[in-house]
Amino acid sequence: MTPKIGFGEDFRPRPGVLYKKMLNAFSSPSSSFVLPSGSPCLSDELLKKEVQCECAGGKRVQVRVSLLLQSKAFADILKCLGLSPTDLPQDFVFPLKTIPMAVFRKIVDWMEHRVGKPEPLVEMDPITQAHKWFTLDEFEKNFFVIKVEELAALLHASNLLDIKSLFDYSCQSMASLLQSKNAGEIREMLGIEDDLTEEQKEKIRQKNIWYQY
Repeated sequence: MTPKIGFGEDFRPRPGVLYKKMLNAFSSPSSSFVLPSGSPCLSDELLKKEVQCECAGGKRVQVRVSLLLQSKAFADILKCLGLSPTDLPQDFVFPLKTIPMAVFRKIVDWMEHRVGKPEPLVEMDPITQAHKWFTLDEFEKNFFVIKVEELAALLHASNLLDIKSLFDYSCQSMASLLQSKNAGEIREMLGIEDDLTEEQKEKIRQKNIWYQY
């Protein structure tokens, strides 16, 4: 029997953590173990090999190993178990019990689209020192036409699975939604509780009054 390794982290979005992750998303590149299906080092057998993925509620779906290798979390589990992508036992199950099936199916669509594509490169504008926005193709534009709750779920799941391309692009999509909103609108959108009194808010406004001009 294959040893069980699961994600014990509560999947429910935590706005404070999400906000910090978004702020740090482009601060430094993270290393990812990625073997796209177009890579010559993947055999025809591996390109066809599938494993069971168990989502929230015990729902299972078959996914190609070559796609799952875009997830560093999946690659790390194999490494911890001393397994290689080519010798997975028949009873191997990738445990994703905190990720809803609908969210995971959308992630699989993303991984299908990213086959053979390089990891996104974060670039800085030499003049403004601001992060340059990724250019989205037609599929990616349509992919992110979703509700903010779905986008938040994608952010958490891609962070949990450590799929860098999806996490980076999801952060950009969320940033574009927040770009023209004030603090109150952002709190309402992300479901963040307002824990400041009116007196505290007024002190903050007075302290930063010069930034309004």
